[in-house]
Amino acid sequence: MEVIASLNNGRFQGKRLRSTFGDFSDPDSIMRLMEESIRSIFHEIGDIAGISDEQRSGIVTVGFSYRDTATAVTEIMPDGSYLIRMSDGIFSLVGYLCDLNLVWSRSLSRSRLVSSVKMAREVLRFQSDHSFTPIVKAGGSALRYRLLNQRYFGISPQIGTRLGFRATINHGNLRILGTIFILAHEVGHAVLEHSLNTFNASGDAERMGLHEQEFEADLFAFDVLARMVEGRGEERGIALLGSVMGLLAVALSSAPLFVRPPETHPAVDSRIKRLFDHAAIRDSSGVTAMLWGVVNMAGQAAATESSMPESNWRSLEESKAFKTSAKQPGYIRMIEGLDRAISLSCLDVGRKIEGLCTDYPASVAEDIERIEIETLMDALNSLNKGAVSDALLTLGLQDSRLTDANYPLSYFTLTKLISATPTFNRIDELKDSTHEITDVISGLVAGVVGQALKGKVL
Repeated sequence: MEVIASLNNGRFQGKRLRSTFGDFSDPDSIMRLMEESIRSIFHEIGDIAGISDEQRSGIVTVGFSYRDTATAVTEIMPDGSYLIRMSDGIFSLVGYLCDLNLVWSRSLSRSRLVSSVKMAREVLRFQSDHSFTPIVKAGGSALRYRLLNQRYFGISPQIGTRLGFRATINHGNLRILGTIFILAHEVGHAVLEHSLNTFNASGDAERMGLHEQEFEADLFAFDVLARMVEGRGEERGIALLGSVMGLLAVALSSAPLFVRPPETHPAVDSRIKRLFDHAAIRDSSGVTAMLWGVVNMAGQAAATESSMPESNWRSLEESKAFKTSAKQPGYIRMIEGLDRAISLSCLDVGRKIEGLCTDYPASVAEDIERIEIETLMDALNSLNKGAVSDALLTLGLQDSRLTDANYPLSYFTLTKLISATPTFNRIDELKDSTHEITDVISGLVAGVVGQALKGKVL
């Protein structure tokens, strides 16, 4: 691998990685890595997987930045070739998950990783009483913070971690393995000649064989990683860690950000189990212990059908492992407010909006006064009665994408469409600028409209 890594008898040369791309605790390093190296990675995957030149010619990879979401998908083109679309956001998410994994694995001791046996015992204890440690609650909230920003505002800020050291070579390589897993998974769809249906409106993905295709692509990607790190003993465990980081990033970048996701994937826990079974590591207790925390952080963050418990947000606020003081407390509380609204009824969201539009600072008075509050309340009342079409008409939402069951609709797109309606009366030159208070209100409305479009009766 010419740029992303050099291989010497299958081993990564970590020193070269750090000298080429700098500190892997910096998400921008991952961005530069993907911008400069995505095609090099693709060719290296091809060499390791034994992909023929003919197969390579039928695969086109495209790295792109797309504010709607952070994702990676493979599409079949009319000529039968495979187009892999990838956003940069998903790779920075892999890096953040690796940071959270390190926060978890160091939370039980200040020294290096505790023995695998001791960590496994701790995991069993946590699972037996169905409780989460404060660090897992904090990490789940940190991930939810990032997801909600992406969901409603199309941005991916993250709450930094206090790791207290420069990223190690192994930590950097784990980030790289996670990103390679994602690309190798998409390449696997093409090599295995999967007849993909990237958006499955029927919801019957399992019967159509789409779930099995995802499992096959996962195992293909793991095998690529395993060969990169020799695939024996502890190194096979490293490949498994990298694979799970990639899987979690994909899971967090799909359903939680969409009203209608672009792909229908099997549950992430079943995909992780398949990987563990396929890896066939003699004693996987150490890997299980190392992953338990970040897997549960991701599980809490992704459960966006309901709000996070308040104790989770307080754990984040109080945790010494996270740099919450570096973020404006008011902004974090605003995101927490958006999260709480997920569990509210349409009428409760209406009351929340009325409160925001009654008690506001003078700096946002002009924006608030443009909003037609009565119209918003009428729309929310219609939603409350289950009259979704009437609510959309009241808001002035005429876009056909909203009601097209075959269109993968993101919450960010929905939020932008709502904020651009006459109900918000934004003046033309300011439509694309940031209006924090009106963006929050349109996000609150998008939350309940999105739930209604999913078919829920509100």
